[in-house]
Amino acid sequence: SKYVYPAIFTSEPDGGYSVYFPDLEGCYTCGDTLLMLCLWLKMLALILYGYEKDQRPIPQPSKMSGIKVTADSFLSMVACDTLEYRKRFNNKAVKKH
Repeated sequence: SKYVYPAIFTSEPDGGYSVYFPDLEGCYTCGDTLLMLCLWLKMLALILYGYEKDQRPIPQPSKMSGIKVTADSFLSMVACDTLEYRKRFNNKAVKKH
């Protein structure tokens, strides 16, 4: 349930930042500051939890050496724990009579 994936962080021309996970389709987000963007990185756990729930094969993370970035970007590894995500966000209230 623990994963580590490379992420490309980019400074956007209009201000703010975006992050993209090249190994995971549709896994990207943006924020006004790097701090705000880091708060949104929880979506990595959400995406991977979806893979687990749907029983889809989880892609292997690429090696950082094989990923090219532009001058306004940098590459970093981002970790998540889908079990921790599941415990925190997948609780359903149950009424007992």
